[in-house]
Amino acid sequence: MTKATLLEIRLPAGSTLWTISLGEQPTKPQREGDSLLVSLPAGQAAALRRLQIVYETPGSRLAL
Repeated sequence: MTKATLLEIRLPAGSTLWTISLGEQPTKPQREGDSLLVSLPAGQAAALRRLQIVYETPGSRLAL
């Protein structure tokens, strides 16, 4: 029997998470301190999955 695996992700300081999708399906991560934990479903160990993380990081203001 195979259990789901958790992938730990740390965004840059001050960043805001917008979305995470795994295999074209939106997923909601768990939070543990400064980390996000994404559950990877059990399955074939060598299976490829597409993980997309969209977040915003504040930057310096441009002076015009």
